[in-house]
Amino acid sequence: MAEQRTYGFIGLGQMGGPMADNIAKAGLPVHVFDAAGTKERAHEKAIAHDSLAGVLANADTVFLSLPDGPICTTVAKEIVQVNDRKTSVVIDLSTIGLAAAQDIDKIFTDAEITYIDAPVSGGRKGAIAGTIAIMGSGPKDVFDSHMDVFKAFAKNPFHVGEKPGQGQVVKMLNNFLSATATTATTEAVLFGLSQGVEMKA
Repeated sequence: MAEQRTYGFIGLGQMGGPMADNIAKAGLPVHVFDAAGTKERAHEKAIAHDSLAGVLANADTVFLSLPDGPICTTVAKEIVQVNDRKTSVVIDLSTIGLAAAQDIDKIFTDAEITYIDAPVSGGRKGAIAGTIAIMGSGPKDVFDSHMDVFKAFAKNPFHVGEKPGQGQVVKMLNNFLSATATTATTEAVLFGLSQGVEMKA
């Protein structure tokens, strides 16, 4: 029987906190760290650490959920500088843009760490409910091998490509289409009202 994979989670904020909580609730071993205070933010079933190195020493796969590209890049550089690390895969759930994802992929590739670019959509409510979508890019076999943990915190994990940054591109397209639909709906309603149409929900 294969040894159970252990997970790490860096960033327990508005999105990361609920996602890490759902992994812990599913009974999967998850080591967590947040620079703003781990113990205050960690689920009772998660294993809290007071440093990034603590997570890396215990987790086969580490998830990142961080505010932006520069912070993700900084954390990526810190990860590869930790010598005593168990981690061989990093899955980045942050929304950071194409260029940052490509830069981070190079940092990890040079350190022989597999990088999966995997932004999410669905907002905080979706993160709490475990109904978010994941748009992942990177080696498909690695992505598929994590389906059990994805299902612990997401309803729709999609593999969208092999190249780093393709997940970010799909997330941007998703945001664009959502914004376009909202604008079109608003314009349609305003036009209807201008023509005296009674608009009902």
